[in-house]
Amino acid sequence: MCAISAELGIAGELDRKQTVIVGLRTHATLAFVALHTKMGVVRPRTGIGPFPASCLLHETYCASGKENVMTMTEVKLADTAFGRLDAEGRLLNPVLKDPVPKPGHFGFRGDIALAFQEQFADEKRPPEYSIEQVLAIADAATGTISVLAGYLHNFAYLKDVGQVLGDMLSPAGTYVFFVNNIDFLKKYRVPLTPEIMAYVLPLDESTVWKETLELVDVDKNDVKKLGGAAKLQYVMDRVAAFTATYPEIGYEEGVATMEPVRNRNANRPV
Repeated sequence: MCAISAELGIAGELDRKQTVIVGLRTHATLAFVALHTKMGVVRPRTGIGPFPASCLLHETYCASGKENVMTMTEVKLADTAFGRLDAEGRLLNPVLKDPVPKPGHFGFRGDIALAFQEQFADEKRPPEYSIEQVLAIADAATGTISVLAGYLHNFAYLKDVGQVLGDMLSPAGTYVFFVNNIDFLKKYRVPLTPEIMAYVLPLDESTVWKETLELVDVDKNDVKKLGGAAKLQYVMDRVAAFTATYPEIGYEEGVATMEPVRNRNANRPV
């Protein structure tokens, strides 16, 4: 009998950071047993429940070849487009930086630096400007950020978005930017690259999270009982399905017609 077998057909040293699903083949039947890990009890897709969402599936066989062992390896930030941004020091102020329930996907909430201040010696300065309040999910399989929403303090920063993120975005993705200096009654579609289109909307005295919920018609009570990663995926799945026929304008036209940047602190109570 294989070393993986035991009282329930399970034994051996297991990495606690992995979820291992052991299948025992008996003629035409494949029965699965779920092990407990730090992620909780995991059940397979046999009518019992789904695989844990934040994992990639790999298959291996024990020495005897009689038992089929599938390990669910947790997706890491380095496996995704976020890995490069993190290595460049662009992922800042993370509220969430974890795998999400969808297999092979990783979520991020925080800021993405677009331009850096000049630094001297070992001093650490904040970025000159960023995409703020980012809600984003990256797909490890495609190497792209499949859906993203965020705040830009100036419409002109869209050029930097295209330069910094352009090759990490997908023509099939959905990208929404709430911009400070856009007319409150205007909404646009603006090309970030020749292949990538973004939705550009106004934002005033609100947050990206609240505006995104409203944009895709999600009530806060629908997600309040979900964990952070599951909450992000639920909302961003809706964003990914979002479409709108806003007027399309080019970057240069947008810069020329945008309003002055508003003082975001002007109307806040002291």
